[in-house]
Amino acid sequence: MSYWQSEAGFDDHLRWRIGTSRWTEMEQKYLTAEPEFSLMPVMFRFRDKV
Repeated sequence: MSYWQSEAGFDDHLRWRIGTSRWTEMEQKYLTAEPEFSLMPVMFRFRDKV
């Protein structure tokens, strides 16, 4: 079961997280370093339903 109770809750958390300096540091490390990790599937847990 997801920690977030709804898509909206997840979206709000993700918007907040992307605004943090820690996210920026992680993003820069991922983009500039030879990645030893990949984006976690949780990033794609909620998609627009067609």
